[in-house]
Amino acid sequence: KSNKDAGDMGGFGQPDLAVKYTLPQYGAGAFVDLTLPFVTGNLDFPFEPAMGLALGAVYQNRFGNFRITGMADYQINFENKDKIKLGNVFLLYAKPEAMWTEFIGTYLGIKYAMIGESAFDGRSNSGSDGYLLTLLPGINTQLTKSLAYEINVPFTLMGKNTNSSWGISANFYATLPLVN
Repeated sequence: KSNKDAGDMGGFGQPDLAVKYTLPQYGAGAFVDLTLPFVTGNLDFPFEPAMGLALGAVYQNRFGNFRITGMADYQINFENKDKIKLGNVFLLYAKPEAMWTEFIGTYLGIKYAMIGESAFDGRSNSGSDGYLLTLLPGINTQLTKSLAYEINVPFTLMGKNTNSSWGISANFYATLPLVN
């Protein structure tokens, strides 16, 4: 997609490795998510990405043919090799979903992120903090008990220190259950 503000962008974003512990009887859980410090294509423009670590909670429950998912997390971003540190992020996400079958649902996710000030060489970049409000219409497909994917089209509605944009996001999930 060509965007006069962002330019031509393409590639795969930073991969995430997460561990989640859930209490199925309550539909709630907690997670730790490690964002790895590499991308493909030109998504590292204008600088190399750094590693991040998020701690959060998730809620998911099904009510007949309707499922609701909610998530909150706080991501700590680390300094990259050029001594650039993006601001830490507090994120809230809600995803109401209509289930068409036991394995397929469509949804309209709403994501709000508050972004702290970034830093360069240990010095705060005043005024670089911001926020972002995004709508994410999409489809979620459960292939097996442990494999799922979802595809959505995020639309930025508003923000501070962010570019308006849209794109296509595809996520693949593999769940490895703990064995007692």
